[in-house]
Amino acid sequence: MEFLNLSFLEFSAIFALAGAAIVALYLLDRSRVRIKAATLRFWRAAQIPPSKQRRRRIQQPWSLLLQLLALALLLLAASQIRWSTDRYTPHNHILIMDVSAASGAPSRADARTDVLTASKRKALQWLKTIPSQDKVSVIEAGTLLTPRTSLETKRSQTIKAIQGLKATSGSTRIEEAFEFATSLQRRAGGVAGEIVYAGPARLANGAAEVGKIPQNLRLLVTDASLNNLGIRRAGVRRSLEDLSVWDILITVKNYAAQTKPLQIGLYYGGVPVASTNTALLPGAEPTLTLTHRTKASGMLEIRLLGSDDVALDNRVELELPELPSVKAKVYSREPQLWRPMLAANPLVEASYFRPDQYVADAKDDSLLIFDGFEPAKPEKSPALYVLGGTQDLVLKNWR
Repeated sequence: MEFLNLSFLEFSAIFALAGAAIVALYLLDRSRVRIKAATLRFWRAAQIPPSKQRRRRIQQPWSLLLQLLALALLLLAASQIRWSTDRYTPHNHILIMDVSAASGAPSRADARTDVLTASKRKALQWLKTIPSQDKVSVIEAGTLLTPRTSLETKRSQTIKAIQGLKATSGSTRIEEAFEFATSLQRRAGGVAGEIVYAGPARLANGAAEVGKIPQNLRLLVTDASLNNLGIRRAGVRRSLEDLSVWDILITVKNYAAQTKPLQIGLYYGGVPVASTNTALLPGAEPTLTLTHRTKASGMLEIRLLGSDDVALDNRVELELPELPSVKAKVYSREPQLWRPMLAANPLVEASYFRPDQYVADAKDDSLLIFDGFEPAKPEKSPALYVLGGTQDLVLKNWR
């Protein structure tokens, strides 16, 4: 015999306290006493309350025994008694809480409650159904997978981790979350319990693409009302034609059941620099391209203009790095020969001087190009010497 939810000491303590209260109620005498007076002369004496004595024996012992038996059976059911010769082995459960942008959408059952709040309630209800010896780990599944608790039996820590979750922007890679949960159970050893997913109803209706679903998966899904356009991915790359131009790639999905207009605004340093308009069919997920020219570093913001059910996936910020450049000083009698070659590279900022304008030991990090002459003293800065005759091209102090 083994108790799963309560230990034997906890069971005995609760039964003793509740049983003592029931026995005390049976021993108390709270019945009224009726006194008859023959005349009014005895009325004053009748007002004196008669002395009461507690019962020294129980008048209804069978009723008391039945109530104690009912109490014992109720506590045995709550403690989940297990009649087996095999000892119970605790299981390791992984609770995946989806905190993606879709979890901030209103629930279809109650528009005043978002999906994440409903998921928390279902997760807490599931937590009450598993034995107290089982270990639970809470995984926050958003753009990143973050373990909020380790595998532990302290339900207070687990409840605190669940209640402290907040919806984030971006989407959740469900398949990676399942693989991560499976690897956690494998590394922990012991008996693998359930992998519980609590979040929007994307697996149930096939909205999420999952290659391999765990056999021990339990779904605590909430149907959401997604009248929403959301940014799925965003990235930047330099244009191959002009390195000072950025190509901004934006993937947007229409989660709604009807065609919705799409308007994208591009902001650099808080100033609007570009925009585009189109219409998305239900379930469409196109990739749009915008361009922006800048050599300086700064924050690029992508916004979906308009309002929908989920505001967390309507905005993305990207930090653009500065375009590195090389400053070059050309000392030549024929600068027109160098200008086409150096101007073809946007990373080179060239300035041209006559050989007699050269100043030795000038503190400058520029690349020095000497065409047709060589200084009397070797230059310590990066220098390129182009000399006539049969001499080879020499590159000195390049880093």
